[in-house]
Amino acid sequence: RASLETLTFIYISQQKLRIRSKIESMRILVVEDEHKIAAAIKKGLMQESYAVDTFFNGDDGMDNALSDEYDLVILDRMIPGE
Repeated sequence: RASLETLTFIYISQQKLRIRSKIESMRILVVEDEHKIAAAIKKGLMQESYAVDTFFNGDDGMDNALSDEYDLVILDRMIPGE
């Protein structure tokens, strides 16, 4: 018979797996014209297991935001483009 501690550990482990699975499936679009900033953001997000696409101008960023599905868009509001 499983103890309450064992069942609690299993439940918590399953919850962590569900959360990790959801995070890993998230797609993020980064639109930033400063290449070093974009690379730093992308690196940090990828270390947390997010799928990240990066574009360096507003036009390409907008085209991809409209043609692909993203869970989050990180946008430099001062980026050149239409």
